[in-house]
Amino acid sequence: MTILSLLTIALASAFNLIPDMNVTFPKVLTPCDNITPVLFDTAIQVCSSISQTGCEVILSSINSTGTICQSNLMPDTTFGLMTLMINGLTYITTHNGILHLPNTLHNVLYHEILHSLGLVHSDKEGLMNYSVQVGRWFGTYG
Repeated sequence: MTILSLLTIALASAFNLIPDMNVTFPKVLTPCDNITPVLFDTAIQVCSSISQTGCEVILSSINSTGTICQSNLMPDTTFGLMTLMINGLTYITTHNGILHLPNTLHNVLYHEILHSLGLVHSDKEGLMNYSVQVGRWFGTYG
């Protein structure tokens, strides 16, 4: 059994998948036109670390299966979100308020990209936990 097979089994048993979500690989995420350099660079870092686990995420406009953007229109209590459309496309949005917090931005973007790959929230402590504890896992912002 390969290391990738063992990792896949470990990941599958550690996380639940979004019901009826059809995920295609590679996951091709396109940056929106007004993406900031810091969000773009962080997305590349996160995508690179996900690619090393066997899930490939590419920032490209060719055959896009989703987008990555930032917005100041989200509530201050929402750091990021992933919207799944009926056609299977995913839209990842981060709050502008976290763009100057590198660790927070990285963790939130990683969390939302994992959603776009089909993972749901977990009640276990960690990256896919749905209850963000400001100052503990994701830092503070404002």
